[in-house]
Amino acid sequence: MSSRSSLVVRDPEVPPSVAEYGDYREYLRIDFWFSCAYCTITEIEATSIRFVIDHYKPKSKFPDLVSFYPNLMWCCDRCNTFKGNDFVTPKMSKAGFEIFRPDKHHFEEHFELKGVRIESKSPVGEYTTELLDLNRQQLRRVRKIRKDMQFSSGQIVAGLRALLSARIDQLPPPIRNEFVALRNQIQSQQLEARELLEKVLQTWSRSHNLDPDDEAKERTKDRRKSLERMRAIAPRED
Repeated sequence: MSSRSSLVVRDPEVPPSVAEYGDYREYLRIDFWFSCAYCTITEIEATSIRFVIDHYKPKSKFPDLVSFYPNLMWCCDRCNTFKGNDFVTPKMSKAGFEIFRPDKHHFEEHFELKGVRIESKSPVGEYTTELLDLNRQQLRRVRKIRKDMQFSSGQIVAGLRALLSARIDQLPPPIRNEFVALRNQIQSQQLEARELLEKVLQTWSRSHNLDPDDEAKERTKDRRKSLERMRAIAPRED
């Protein structure tokens, strides 16, 4: 068992069961960091996609868990649609197949991010990637935006560090005062610049989420074949 903490740690003060599972909405949003439990897209990145409460073990098969907090996940609508009423049988679980859940599993033990694509490192990662189509076009675009944002933020920080480390006494006297004033101005605008960068990238993310996925049809065929192979271990009685 890994000693690392899971990404999602549920609030111990939340009652484990309530009359209506919808009452857990705000608790789930906070516990799941306003992100999808499965693909990790955030509410800000997914402004064109709604978020819903997902039942890890589906309502139709496990009615006693409908309002049980540990069975509820905060989830983007697309992952929720892909997951549907899917669940893993005991035989599949014994073989290592499960649907990833961030309050139990560790991402780096089951997935590896290579560029903008997710690659599985375990049966959990393999089943989840195929079931939820974690390499769908929209997610690859979001990952590219995240990478660009991280790079751009790093460039800003690197530039500021270089500016702050400049030796003022080595500058010609006529421009020293101007340099100091400029450096102070840039420092005060650092936060504003990074916020502006995030807003621009969020806008790109929103527009990409609305674009059609030209690869979906072919990718769906491959996913179905992979899922059929994994499910053959123990066919479910739907």
